[in-house]
Amino acid sequence: MNQHPDITRPIGSDTLLPLRILGTHTVLTVVANDPEDEVLTFVWDVPRANDLLDVNEFQSGAGDWISTLRIPSEWVQEDDLVRCSISDQAKPRNVVAVEGAVVAP
Repeated sequence: MNQHPDITRPIGSDTLLPLRILGTHTVLTVVANDPEDEVLTFVWDVPRANDLLDVNEFQSGAGDWISTLRIPSEWVQEDDLVRCSISDQAKPRNVVAVEGAVVAP
């Protein structure tokens, strides 16, 4: 059975989440797992970001896939949407996403 990845963090990822950038940067984290133990791929979409996103991806000992993004405050403005799409390796690929709307601190 071809199942979608399951986003375990952030909690409430099925809704648009508020995203506060405090200071010069913040680190965003998305955690997901695949019910069929497939490798997951994370793609971050950040307004005004250059091509050199500071992303780290790894698999935990428990089997969860984790992606972190260090995002400088100058890359975003209030009401911008930051999106992380997560896909598995199935054919066709299953894709889920987390979206955050930048809000004033």
